Amino acid sequence: MKTTSEAECACGGPGEAGVVGSLTEDTGSASAVDQESGISAKLDEHTRLLMENSRKLTDLQEQLAKCQNTIEQKTYANVVASKSPQQAVLD
Repeated sequence: MKTTSEAECACGGPGEAGVVGSLTEDTGSASAVDQESGISAKLDEHTRLLMENSRKLTDLQEQLAKCQNTIEQKTYANVVASKSPQQAVLD
């Protein structure tokens, strides 16, 4: 993308750069709008993905908590149900 000074040099000087300079500026602003909309679209996509991943992480944490509780209950039940070392020797 040419700047105004580059457009002036291409035409031979500041007096003759009016048309080329305005074309360059219009192209630059259109390009900036395209860039902004592209960035905005990427930002929207990343926001959507972040929200989706946050939801999945919350679900995973809930499942992990349930599994941890189940493991603790089974471990406690196994300890209570098992014979003590003294009972094993007496049998």
